[in-house]
Amino acid sequence: MTPDSITRYQSKGHVVLSAWRSLLGDTPSIRALARVMAIAEFESRLGDARGWANEHNWGAIKKRGLSALEDATLRGHGITPDGSDAAVVAARALLHGAPDEALHTDRSPGKGPHFAWFWSFASDADAARKFLQVLLLQRPHVRAALDNQDVTDVARAMFVSHYYEGDSTDDPEANIRAYAAHVRSYETLIANAFSAPTPRVMSPHDVTAAGALPSLPDTQARPVAGPSGYLPAVFSPSSAPAFASTATDTTGVHVFVGAMFLIFGQLLAKGAHR
Repeated sequence: MTPDSITRYQSKGHVVLSAWRSLLGDTPSIRALARVMAIAEFESRLGDARGWANEHNWGAIKKRGLSALEDATLRGHGITPDGSDAAVVAARALLHGAPDEALHTDRSPGKGPHFAWFWSFASDADAARKFLQVLLLQRPHVRAALDNQDVTDVARAMFVSHYYEGDSTDDPEANIRAYAAHVRSYETLIANAFSAPTPRVMSPHDVTAAGALPSLPDTQARPVAGPSGYLPAVFSPSSAPAFASTATDTTGVHVFVGAMFLIFGQLLAKGAHR
């Protein structure tokens, strides 16, 4: 892992930690913090995805669909959501949304490719708060599963609560397994960045120059809020230990040389995130 990657994850970790404490009123475990960041990294590279510059949208959070008038305007000019950058540029030239929304293409098994308005924020801090609100406050079973040993529990809670859809229309478990695999890969990467020494030279990503994260618990149990019977019993908190690599002492016990992980190709999540 490069020094720039370490600093980027540590810096954004501080943003999430601050938003978590402010919004949720407690402190996350290392596993929970790495896991929510892994979701946002997979969805929109924690706001740094190509084509989403300066929008600070963590998690590809959708705000609304097109109005009938907006849809008719694009169709009248022969603009279709084919997934190309040119289509988005052409659509944005005709439609002008509110300051807190940006036009992108999305796709889902039910609707296929389509244009939609996604949230746009002035800062990562605002984006992180919205992301945690949508992912955890609106989905208490996702929050309850964050410290489970198997990230598939989180992916399943997200799927059941319609955070994402996936590509398969007849095999929900295939969608859940695929999503969990992506989150798992980023979770490991981010957790290792948390335990790494902070690079001496701060990267451009480190706008706060905050350095290593404070000491946090490895895992912690969270009660399930919401109606009983909403999800299977698999969502009871796990007592399994956290990763061995997520030590809370960040005094320099790890050395990262070159590339350590194969980065998955960036894919936006399928379907609306509300």
